[in-house]
Amino acid sequence: MARLPRVHDLDDYDYKASSSIGIKQMKQLRELMWVDQLYNLVLMGPSGTGKTYLAGGLVNDAIKKGYRAYFTTMADLIGVLKCKEIISSAMNTYKRYTKAHLIAIDDIMMFPVQKNEAVALFNLINHLHEQCSIIITTNKSLGQWAETLNDEVLATAILDRLLYHCEVIKFEGNGYRMDNRQTFLDKENELKQ
Repeated sequence: MARLPRVHDLDDYDYKASSSIGIKQMKQLRELMWVDQLYNLVLMGPSGTGKTYLAGGLVNDAIKKGYRAYFTTMADLIGVLKCKEIISSAMNTYKRYTKAHLIAIDDIMMFPVQKNEAVALFNLINHLHEQCSIIITTNKSLGQWAETLNDEVLATAILDRLLYHCEVIKFEGNGYRMDNRQTFLDKENELKQ
């Protein structure tokens, strides 16, 4: 039900691949005291730098400690918000989100959002504000959110609620997948031998 990404175990976190999180910070994040204190996390940086992995791992840790925690993508969340009034499974998912201790929203603001979708997102964030901790992963700077939403006032209102009690962690560097890209084809030179 948590909809965790396939790889999400923070015991396997590769500190050499990312300089964004140190061992001490990871320990503090995994203790989850910030969830009890209703803090949010914004994980910001280029694709492939470990934001989704960290978010999924923290949701996994929260579930193991008995918290109601969920992981969703922005696209899936928008689908739930659009369909909750007409599809019972979407309404059930929405109700679970409103009763959660922790929700991770992956890839927020990656794609342009329609006005009605942005309003529905604001309404959910506003409902969850100081009731639930939220993890956001994004490859856009916070200043670019207004452009994605095409509404500076709405973007400011969403960010105001998210950033009130929040830790922003900036991820840098090349993406892990690109640095560790694999292929199945033999090299041309090797075939001529």
